[in-house]
Amino acid sequence: MYTTKKDRMYLWVLVLPALLVILFTQAYPFIYSLILSFRQWTLSESDVPLGFTLGNYKQAVTNANFWYSCRVSIIFMFKTIIVELIIGFFVAYLFIGSSRMIKVARTIVLIPMAIAPVVSGNMW
Repeated sequence: MYTTKKDRMYLWVLVLPALLVILFTQAYPFIYSLILSFRQWTLSESDVPLGFTLGNYKQAVTNANFWYSCRVSIIFMFKTIIVELIIGFFVAYLFIGSSRMIKVARTIVLIPMAIAPVVSGNMW
């Protein structure tokens, strides 16, 4: 598809507001949190975070509870993925066929998946 420079500028003008919303609602808080993670700051002690330190990360990496939490999270992640895959394949296997009941069941299962994007699109 060949577009002119004017068409590309028009497309950017249409996309720019959405990109700005994403930037300010996603990127800015992430970057600000990352910057604060390098500061030694408690809300009750000072108004302005001071200094720049890796102490927070050093404390986390040397803490046994941190590594235990990471291990538990990874184990939980793998177990849930395996269970979800097994259940997903089983449900998909149940919906193979062309009988009237299977078509009705397929429709009942797919309606909530179709409604969620429509509702979120309308709320946007």
